Amino acid sequence: MAAVFFQVRIGLRPLYELGQEIGDVRKGRATRITQDYPVEIAPLAEQLNKLLDHNQEVVERQRTHVGNLAHALKTPLSVMLAETEGQSGTLPEIVRRQSELMRGQVDHHLRRARAAARAQGSGERTAVAEVLDEMAVMLERVFQSKGVEIDWRAPDELMFRGERQDLQEWSAICWRTPASGPNGG
Repeated sequence: MAAVFFQVRIGLRPLYELGQEIGDVRKGRATRITQDYPVEIAPLAEQLNKLLDHNQEVVERQRTHVGNLAHALKTPLSVMLAETEGQSGTLPEIVRRQSELMRGQVDHHLRRARAAARAQGSGERTAVAEVLDEMAVMLERVFQSKGVEIDWRAPDELMFRGERQDLQEWSAICWRTPASGPNGG
């Protein structure tokens, strides 16, 4: 029984290692399957790498389309805003307000596409706790006159897949964006 157990354990070790590598790719610690595997499972590792390459190509293509669309929308928005400049009345004011909202949405999605590109390409990870600590200190200072005190807890191992400034920007956007819901927050 012990010999069979060890034989199965040793025989399945490459599959276990492949599973670990796939987990590393999923968690952003690796971008590809790199180990050499026995001939029986080497084609599987090769196909997984081809799938990862294909997914990366699809993501890049979609990111390019999003960027092109956003840039294409910015020009007409700028024209509409320029046309309403100096005009008074309800219609120019509505066009101005709605154009600014659309411009904000376009800019937001462009930032997200750039952040996703950096996170996908770099594999960089940022500790969430440090950024939230800084944000808590800043918010307590801003709202010091109101007696705001921020107390939060997050596990030290909680990581953001991306650069520090992307997490800071995302946090600032979330903080400025009014929450939707029945109570408004």
